[in-house]
Amino acid sequence: MHTKSTRRIPMSIKSVTAKTVFDELDQGQPIVILDLRAPSEFEDWRIAGPHPAKFYNIFYADFFENEEAAAAPLPKDQEITIVCAKGGASATVAEILDQLGYQVRHMEGGMLAWSQLHIVRPVPVASEEFKIWQVNRVGKGCLSYVVAAHGEGLIVDPSRMTHVYQDLAQQEGFRIRYVVDTHIHADHISGGRELAHAAGATYRLTETHAGAPLRYEPLNDKEVLSLGDVRVETLTIHTPGHTPESTSFLINDQYLISGDTVFVEGVGRPDLGGNTAKWAQDLFESIHVRLAGLRNDTWVLPAHYQSMDEIKEHRLVFTTFGHLRKTDKIKRNLSAQQFIRDIVNDNSPPPPNYEKIVDANMGRIDLDVDTANFLEIGPNRCALVH
Repeated sequence: MHTKSTRRIPMSIKSVTAKTVFDELDQGQPIVILDLRAPSEFEDWRIAGPHPAKFYNIFYADFFENEEAAAAPLPKDQEITIVCAKGGASATVAEILDQLGYQVRHMEGGMLAWSQLHIVRPVPVASEEFKIWQVNRVGKGCLSYVVAAHGEGLIVDPSRMTHVYQDLAQQEGFRIRYVVDTHIHADHISGGRELAHAAGATYRLTETHAGAPLRYEPLNDKEVLSLGDVRVETLTIHTPGHTPESTSFLINDQYLISGDTVFVEGVGRPDLGGNTAKWAQDLFESIHVRLAGLRNDTWVLPAHYQSMDEIKEHRLVFTTFGHLRKTDKIKRNLSAQQFIRDIVNDNSPPPPNYEKIVDANMGRIDLDVDTANFLEIGPNRCALVH
């Protein structure tokens, strides 16, 4: 049977937000998801949560060719959450399936909304003088951080959804004093300059490529950023390798915001700048020399993660430097030559659209919202060694 749907979406069709879907996955509720995108898009990047969902991938156009045949694999005894790229096709297919007797709801905004979802979690700190929050952009595996003490705040690696950080500052009653990026990001558009401008703060970044139009106040190696009357020290540690300007921040000698230098399951990739061997040498020295003095109980709070399996206690992505040493996630037992060889020989795919994203973050090009949305769709792929 060939049918073309020209129906209007009735008010009875339920919709659900990306946040609600994540909360259900986080709570371990059984969820059935119908993803209407092309199979290649689905295989490359899909909804994920701390607990698994049951997936069906049926291309949306199939429902306009033969509704009953397209719907046949789907269960009628469970509610189906329908997802597409931006939320339009899912609403239409939800109406078709509703007419066929299925229990359905569609996710508002589709995978675009999933890509922009941020979950804010407190990091348990052994002090009442300051607070740290991990801001998890779950659809991309991007992590940013907020450090606050005595009415002042430091924002590290903010996304372009700057309202997330402004809302937290208002709720917690602190003024944003510093906004920093650990490096020039290749997988998402930084919100650093925009947030700093909106908050009347200073945008800081370690000295980067000469001639770039990006405006910032340079961070110095071993510089201390203090918050409030009591010195909550954030020690800037230049850790080149992933990129030449990569920087880590050590908070009160206990919490390392590591950017893309080290992750829970590996190290950052130094192969996106066309000088892989040199950057790999820098990365080796950063890990084995510049960070070598960190205590084993130092928390490592990275800028990215690759799998929901990396979300552990407190629903946070973190590890300790001692664990990285013990499990050799940082390849500490390799010589510099072996380390460089392993990285040079790795063929991991790069982040989608990374060259244009880097240009935007360097201030070389301006992007409208639609273009930024398009460029950011997909996984981060910032880790090379896992």
